Parts: sequence; C-alpha cells; structure tokens
Amino acid sequence: MLSDNNKTHLHTFSKNIQFALFLAIICLALSCEKTPVTPIDEGENPADTCFHQTKEASTLERIVFLGHTYHLPYSVDERLEYLVKQKYLDQFQHVWLGGDMCSETTKDSTTLDYMNCLFDLSHPHTLWAPGNHDVRNGNTHFITNITERPLYYTTTLDNLVVMVLNTNLEEPDCDELDTQLAMLTTVCDTIQDASHLVVLTHHVIWGDADDGIRNISMWDRANGNKAFWLSECKPNTKFHQTLYPLFTAVQDRGIQVVFIAGDYGQREKEFQYLTEKGIWLIGSGIARTYTEHNGVALPSDHILELTLDKTQRELTWEFVNLDSLALVW
Repeated sequence: MLSDNNKTHLHTFSKNIQFALFLAIICLALSCEKTPVTPIDEGENPADTCFHQTKEASTLERIVFLGHTYHLPYSVDERLEYLVKQKYLDQFQHVWLGGDMCSETTKDSTTLDYMNCLFDLSHPHTLWAPGNHDVRNGNTHFITNITERPLYYTTTLDNLVVMVLNTNLEEPDCDELDTQLAMLTTVCDTIQDASHLVVLTHHVIWGDADDGIRNISMWDRANGNKAFWLSECKPNTKFHQTLYPLFTAVQDRGIQVVFIAGDYGQREKEFQYLTEKGIWLIGSGIARTYTEHNGVALPSDHILELTLDKTQRELTWEFVNLDSLALVW
C-alpha cells in the first residue's frame, strides 16, 4: 500500500505527465498550422494533382489574378495550394500572377518546379509579373527557363492586349530598362482595334498618376508605393511624367486601359480607382499574417477574378473572399 507521501508524488507525477501531453498536443497543432500542404502528396499522381491549362477558348473567358501569394520561403499560401488540388483553377482560361509568389522564389530551382505544378508556368495563358521576392536571389534564369518567356513582354488574347512589366529593374539595369521602355512605347503608339490594354505589374507604380490618387495616398494602402520608380536611367522619368501620358493617349483612342498590381494585402485587401482620364488602377494581393493595420482590423484576404466578354468587348471583375473559396471548394 502506498504511503500518503508516495500518493502525493504519484499525483504530482500524473499531473506533470498530463501537462506535458497537453503541451505536446499544442505544439503539434501549431507546427501543423505552419507547415504548408504541398501540392503533390506522397503516393499521389502528379498528373492528377498539378494544374494544367485545358479549358478551351470561348466568347466568355475567365481570368484569375493572384498576387503576393507567399506564406513561407518556398511555398504559397496553403489556401491556394488547397484550391489547386480541388481543381479551382480549372474553371479559368487564364492565370495571371502578380509577383512575390514565394518569399524566396529563385533561391532554389526546385521552387520553380513546385510553382510550375501549381500554375502551369509555361502555358501561354499563364502570365507572371515578377516581384522583388521572386528575383532577389538573382537566379532569374530559373524563371525564364521554366516560363520560356522574358521577365517583361506583351501578348494578345483576342481583343485583349496584356503587357507584363518588370518593375524590379533600376539603375544599373539601364539596357534592360531602355528595352522595356521601347516595348512599352511601341505598344502604346501602335495599338489599335483592341478593346483593352491591361498592364500587369508587381509594384504599384501609379500612386501619383493624378491629383485624385495623390489625395488617396497609396503610401498607406499598398504594400510598397513605388511611384518613385524610374522607367529609364534618367531623371524625371517617373510614371506620371513619362509613362502616364502614353497610356492616356491609348485611353483617348477608345481602348480601355487597366493596371493591375500584385504588391497588395498587408495594409488593405483590395483596391480599385478610376482616374480622371478613365484608366482603372487595381491592387490585389494576399497577406495572411496581416490581420490589422494601424490598430484597425483588416478584412479577410481576397483574390481577383475577371471575365472577358469578347463579343461585347467588356472586361469585368470582382474581389472574392479567399477564406470563403476555401470553404466552398
């Protein structure tokens, strides 16, 4: 028979074991929460798990825009991974990526293989405007090798013209800046018969486009307002001084200009603004860990879904709650 003293030690030991088990369960739960669900689980067939563009062209084409998607260094937000596995992307003819896809996208080439599984990067309808997190490790050839495209280009989708810009370029990348500016100028000078010119960027470079948006102050809305970005290696080549007049000339010819930037979500979850000249400026990005800004609670993350009506020559869009999507799918 146990003495009272031994009973006390046994009771204490039992409570310690229970507490240790409780801590272990909590730690396991937290580690599971931080561990991304990979798009290819062991034993699964990659052909069944990876996304491949298969939806045929139609008069109504759907587009999804995904920006600032990283959560961990080598993976995107788990909710997106889940949606890919649930075939959410299969409803779209086009996937547009707004940059900062992983926080260390080009540190290792296997990260690009992972992203290719998610987004079918080499497909001509998957467009990617690179972000600073995508290129900061310097191995940009990882991107160009797998996409089979440069980091800036222009493509035509029926009556829609899409220009993809690399807003990471800056001095001393003067040759690349000049080449990109030449592409941009040529497109703006020669575009005709198109219904829209859509410009995909990672950074918000249009934060000082006109007086109205200056009053809004993108410094407190976008993740990083890069209105100071120089389009070439010369002074006074900021957006409103050099580029904006080129795009307003396109708008004046009856071609709707739409800018979409992906460096968004940390201070505000969605943004759209119609300039005095009739140009749309849109910001859309994901930032799961950012739940408040300046002490004010932020809404849930949203992604951008667009629809192109080729018959009516109309482009419409809506911001869709990412948490709700993950529940529905």
